[in-house]
Amino acid sequence: MCRVNAKAAERASESAQSGPSRHDWLATLDPGIERYVDVLDAAGIETYESCEGGDGHSYAEPAVRFHGERGQGFRALAVALQHGFPVRAVRQVWTVDEDGQPHGPFWEIAFWRCAPC
Repeated sequence: MCRVNAKAAERASESAQSGPSRHDWLATLDPGIERYVDVLDAAGIETYESCEGGDGHSYAEPAVRFHGERGQGFRALAVALQHGFPVRAVRQVWTVDEDGQPHGPFWEIAFWRCAPC
């Protein structure tokens, strides 16, 4: 099941004090995207949504969405490539709510395949 992982970096740093451990937090993510989110989060990329993609999932492909200014997408790309991840695309997306109001842009990094579990 795809998960919204709001304020992942904040949650990970506070986990020792009040919330679930980092390991427990990562275990709530789709197994095929967990490694990607873990590495991006550890590098300071503020992820907020992820999905391993495919049938029965919200996304067609494995992807992670994250917050950031102009250069953050390229920073995430560099981190992913340094770890040998199969990056398919880095893009900015706008979501549109049910009232037709666009929100964004938000960064998204997509992968050719799921991470090994």
